[in-house]
Amino acid sequence: MFRAFVKIVILSATPITIFYPFPIIPFVIFSLSSVEYQLSSLLTLILFTFVFFAGVNLWNHVNDVEEDKISGRNNLFVESECLRRIGILVSILLYAISITYFLKYSTDSKAFLPFFVTCILTWVYSDKIFIGRYIKRLKQDYRTEFLTYLVSYPLFILSLWSLNSELNIISIFIAFWFVFFGLWNILLKDIKDMSADEKAGLNTVAIKLGYKKCLEYSTYSILIFYFLIIPYSIIEIIPPISITLSVFIIIPMYIYLKLRQINWEITPEFAGKFSLLAKSNIFLLLIIGILEIVSSYLRYLF
Repeated sequence: MFRAFVKIVILSATPITIFYPFPIIPFVIFSLSSVEYQLSSLLTLILFTFVFFAGVNLWNHVNDVEEDKISGRNNLFVESECLRRIGILVSILLYAISITYFLKYSTDSKAFLPFFVTCILTWVYSDKIFIGRYIKRLKQDYRTEFLTYLVSYPLFILSLWSLNSELNIISIFIAFWFVFFGLWNILLKDIKDMSADEKAGLNTVAIKLGYKKCLEYSTYSILIFYFLIIPYSIIEIIPPISITLSVFIIIPMYIYLKLRQINWEITPEFAGKFSLLAKSNIFLLLIIGILEIVSSYLRYLF
């Protein structure tokens, strides 16, 4: 039973993201939204994010069993109907806990609507058991899949922000900034699963656009994300010293130029380049968060 529990926990953290199990974005939101930096506030954001994303991921996995069987993707829910039923109950419980948690700790009632929209979209995105019996799942069509990510990504950022501080113009700018980071993720995430998704009858963004267009548009998105560091630093949405980090734009720019040169073909040598870009993204966000905390303390001292 313990081994099954461990497997469910691991599956709840699949796919690995910088929301969960690596809480990079909760840390960045904590650093940008805090007036006073308290460890308890950071832990509140991390715990909420972990519970919510664990619920979202498990809900997706328990609803994807048929597609996983067709495409040959194996996991414990495919192997055991009993564990799948447990997974359904656990995912519903995690959704309920995250909603309760949010209602208790959110500092701004204006964030209730963004969070509940996020809950509804992520639920209907995967659901085949309840609402999905009557309407097509949002993930089955590239338009509704794209819309789900495009809307829920910034709304969840606003929801996170409200757990630490009231929503303001800076929170809206930050949510808008992360739209481009989210687009980068949306356009890349399904490329590796195109063959399996096609077998399962899913019409994802990657299948509709093709991997070349997904690569091209994702590169544009991450370039915009990096470029926005400059105006955001100038108007002090993020620490002014962060403008020095705009030099890291050379990494996505290099990838863009190289991919354009080889007509957006995926080659083995480029696997390392994308890994470098992912590490650059994480480093960039962590440094911005740390700079904000350091800048705040210096302002307090001087």
